[in-house]
Amino acid sequence: MQKTENRRFTYEELEKYTDNFERLIGHGGFGQVYYGCLEENIEVAVKMRSESSQHGLDEFLAEVPNSN
Repeated sequence: MQKTENRRFTYEELEKYTDNFERLIGHGGFGQVYYGCLEENIEVAVKMRSESSQHGLDEFLAEVPNSN
């Protein structure tokens, strides 16, 4: 697995990297997960939090690496 730095993305960037959320690869407790491809063909999974999620925002953020 390749180590990458923590990055923040705008919604527009996520649309670009996922081809407008074209390829659904999974669904979890927080919502849907999409395939994405960054620069230099780095493949990523983009997890989107659904407003109807059974989990709260704090639980979602706990899964996101700390970007300090």
